[in-house]
Amino acid sequence: EAKFEDITAYFTPHFVDWVNPRGRGFVVVDVGCGPGVVSLAMAERGARVIGVDVSTTMLERLRTRAEAAGVGARVEGVVASGESLGLPERAAHGCVSSFGIIYCPDVDAALAAMFRVTTGGGPLMITAWTTEANNGWNSLLPEGYEATLGFKVPPRSNLRWSSIDELRAALDKAQWNDVQIDTLVSKPSTFPSPEAVRDAFETPPSKETLASLSADQQERLKDFAVAQVRAKFGDGAFELPREAWIARGRG
Repeated sequence: EAKFEDITAYFTPHFVDWVNPRGRGFVVVDVGCGPGVVSLAMAERGARVIGVDVSTTMLERLRTRAEAAGVGARVEGVVASGESLGLPERAAHGCVSSFGIIYCPDVDAALAAMFRVTTGGGPLMITAWTTEANNGWNSLLPEGYEATLGFKVPPRSNLRWSSIDELRAALDKAQWNDVQIDTLVSKPSTFPSPEAVRDAFETPPSKETLASLSADQQERLKDFAVAQVRAKFGDGAFELPREAWIARGRG
């Protein structure tokens, strides 16, 4: 909630518009629901929401927030992976994932599971970050940066597709129908000073990405990022870009 919600919540209206929940008989599955931004938005529109997450802590937070919002009776949490969902076929009228299944080890299985649990013709939607060059601290790495750093930074596991065509192929493989994909620039990450860019490396996805680097390499990377910020933006506050794909389809 502290590090990501302000950025990812930017896309919530797109989920609500596409799914268009129509009252209490309408069931929506939210995959990788986290603390529940999209789940709560759907429930507040009258839908019954099944939030799926591998984290019991996330689901406890979803429950707390749902009760506080007065929609606790319409929100259920299920502990399961994105690849299985722990739900029967055609259990929902719609299925969504806001930057959720991009963390699944087998993202193809997760996309197929979303299709499996959705009734025929039901709305499907995910958001996913686009390329490294257009997202966060990776945007600070110029072409040929390896010559300066002396090593290559591992690819970020949550940037799952290298192009719209690759994402579309994954959705086709999962049998999604009527696929449409848009690219949207979202709210940027903001930092008060060049040194503050070090905080961008402390998020769970970034820590996972850098785990294979030595402590010395990680520090050199952070120092390099600080220097890049100063060269690009000076010594004051600055922003790093966020760009995402919105993929919509039907069951």
